[in-house]
Amino acid sequence: MAYRMEQIKSLAHELRKQSSTFVTGRSFSPSRRISGEFLRRKTKESALDLTEEQAARALQFTQKLLDDDALWARFSRAKHLDTKRTRLCSLGLYLSRRCRDPPSSLFSVTTVRGHLPQRAGVGSDVFVGTIRGQKVAVKRLRYFLNLPDVRRPKAQRAFFREALVWTQLRHPNVLRLQSLDVTTYPNMPSMIFPWLEKGNIVETRNRMGSMPDTAQLDEWLLQVASGMSYLHDKKIVHGDLRGANILISDDMRAQVTDFGLITFARDHCRDFYSWSDAYERWNSPELIDPPSSSVSKTGRTVASDVFAFAFVCTEVYSGQQPFGECNLLQVHRKVLSGERPEMPTSPVMSSNLCSMVEMCWSQAAGDRPTMTDVVARMKKFAAA
Repeated sequence: MAYRMEQIKSLAHELRKQSSTFVTGRSFSPSRRISGEFLRRKTKESALDLTEEQAARALQFTQKLLDDDALWARFSRAKHLDTKRTRLCSLGLYLSRRCRDPPSSLFSVTTVRGHLPQRAGVGSDVFVGTIRGQKVAVKRLRYFLNLPDVRRPKAQRAFFREALVWTQLRHPNVLRLQSLDVTTYPNMPSMIFPWLEKGNIVETRNRMGSMPDTAQLDEWLLQVASGMSYLHDKKIVHGDLRGANILISDDMRAQVTDFGLITFARDHCRDFYSWSDAYERWNSPELIDPPSSSVSKTGRTVASDVFAFAFVCTEVYSGQQPFGECNLLQVHRKVLSGERPEMPTSPVMSSNLCSMVEMCWSQAAGDRPTMTDVVARMKKFAAA
């Protein structure tokens, strides 16, 4: 059975009329019927039987409800709240495939300060900007710069669909994507994040001196693991986990960022591999040499994220990139031969953390723990 506009309207009417009871569960049946049933269908024949205009109206409403943080916070203790939000996110993503344009709430207009970026990363430049007086980070994506005009619309639509998912992520250790800006730099969409003055985790660690507090480092690593576990629970592979992509908030929380961008760039960017040296030091054996691995050639996985996390642990403790004295070719040879970075000595990692790191960078992907397991182990260490 296909779903017609009358059913979408029925859902919208019910949610507008009793939005609070929707969140607490007493009137969730309309959404359960629409979102739950179509999620079980896998074929194109199950697509929503809506015109593009109808799907756009339904998507605007769904996104408006998802963006109402005050409503969700009001019922933060309601049963199965995350499941309900996930269903709505899935409905929104499904509707977006029927629309030429994403919902208007995904976009904002920023005022950028100056012409020079404050920071530059892999395929992006970060500027300081403001939205309604709030200081924000404007991350201009160079991925789109060399795309031919014929490919740009398709790449942008794919990116907008990914951004719809990213804006709905809610975790204290995942940096929230606030919106997109497509007007300041017309050929290069920008991602809008909160501005974090402290910079990334390695920069912050190195400002603490040669012997930083190991309790603080362990707390940050646990927070990174928690953020990664959350992403994996949401079926999101980071693909580029390293110190530069872990920021420290004003209240000293570690927050993971830039997840999913490498996968997007690999699929859509012409000169993607010209940036490879910036992130491949954290690559697992199966990413370096897929044919020699038992892992199928499917690209980055949750297991490769776990491997990268192990390298991040040594990076945070040492304040240096893994195998910092080697070029990329030498790094790859070492990793494929089973060599790993030396355990840091300034400060010294605990034996428990060393053991966990060794599990995470196991040569075979199947021998590595999940990030959920890592979080459980690290919490156990902290409580001991």
